[in-house]
Amino acid sequence: MFILSDIISIVSANDRQMITDLFENAPSFIKEHSLLKILQPGQTLISTDQKADKIFIHLTGTLQGVDTFEPDIIYNFLVLNPVNIIGEFEAFSNKQNYQININAKTKSILIAISTKDFLSWMKYDIKALNIITRFLAHKLTSESKVNREYLFLNSYDRLLIYIYNYCVDSDHKEQIITITKKRSELADEVGFCEKTVNRAIGKLVDHGFITSGRNAIKISPKQFTLIEKNLEERQLI
Repeated sequence: MFILSDIISIVSANDRQMITDLFENAPSFIKEHSLLKILQPGQTLISTDQKADKIFIHLTGTLQGVDTFEPDIIYNFLVLNPVNIIGEFEAFSNKQNYQININAKTKSILIAISTKDFLSWMKYDIKALNIITRFLAHKLTSESKVNREYLFLNSYDRLLIYIYNYCVDSDHKEQIITITKKRSELADEVGFCEKTVNRAIGKLVDHGFITSGRNAIKISPKQFTLIEKNLEERQLI
């Protein structure tokens, strides 16, 4: 069970009215049966081998979408910030399993509602249904655009974007940011084979964007500035 006033108090000021509108006409069983779910960084919210029996209203924190690009190769393609609805596509389309893997990038709080209760709610609450469908339409359009753009990027650009995002998410108090992931891990992250990633790393070193050592990539503040300028000029960020 959750209390609406508690929910409103933790979402951003810009989202409070939307949350209020969403639950304005919600039947009592939605608040009584639903639960708050708290995820710690790295924890899985949903996965493609999991039965799609819940939808989630994403209130705080950052979530990371992970999907399969080729067999046994994954890439992080989507960052989700609140407020978001997760699992509504599966509910509306009667999918038995979730169509995406989502992990917590930071500590995140969500409302978990059973799919059965959610669909019952949508039958009788036109205002909430309109809000949910607007979210879904926006999300599908955005994801399609991101996937199309990412699909046609070469390994060099994917790795450069990955390194840029890693630096942005890192502690900027450090003068030099170090990525200590194995080449096989980086290959999984960007969706290319290890050999291709090694070639891309070599090119990035040659162009002065990074300094590479054994299982380590280092980026100085000057190099980060070069990376950021390059991506901005080519409208990749």
